[in-house]
Amino acid sequence: MNKNLKLLLLLVLFSVLTRSGKAQGIFYSSKDLDKKVLDSSVYDVRTRPFSNKFFIIYKNKTRKKVLQSSVWGFENKAGQRFRRCKDNFALVRNTGNFSTYLVSSGRSSAFYFSAGPDDNLYALNKSNLHKIFGDNHCFMEKIDNYCSFFRSCQDYHRKTKHLVVEEFYSECK
Repeated sequence: MNKNLKLLLLLVLFSVLTRSGKAQGIFYSSKDLDKKVLDSSVYDVRTRPFSNKFFIIYKNKTRKKVLQSSVWGFENKAGQRFRRCKDNFALVRNTGNFSTYLVSSGRSSAFYFSAGPDDNLYALNKSNLHKIFGDNHCFMEKIDNYCSFFRSCQDYHRKTKHLVVEEFYSECK
């Protein structure tokens, strides 16, 4: 293959990989999650790797930069909602008293949880569940019986599309 063609192909591949994705709106707080329609004047919201800003492009072609630290999260074109989590974004699986999130970085991914959409995120493991939900005896008993050396608290049911701990929590409300 020609050197110029290889270089062009490499540049195209790099530009595709460095584009973090489009969004159709941003959430300034968790209360914005209840909105059925996000700001209709927004045409696109872009994020870039290693940047601390969102680039909002409006339908009238004006642009605005917003610090990621001032934003709770965003929704992409596919309707997936993401919450800001340190230097990354976590896919919001559900919100409520037991909110769960999926954080992907590179080839690995892990589940996180919080005791509400505005609470801190914790790795989904037995010790963190005891720290946050220790007063829910029914839930803790199920966690203690299930999560062990052989079974993870991050086990996922493909049929129900829920985490095992999500099912335990809904049974013990």
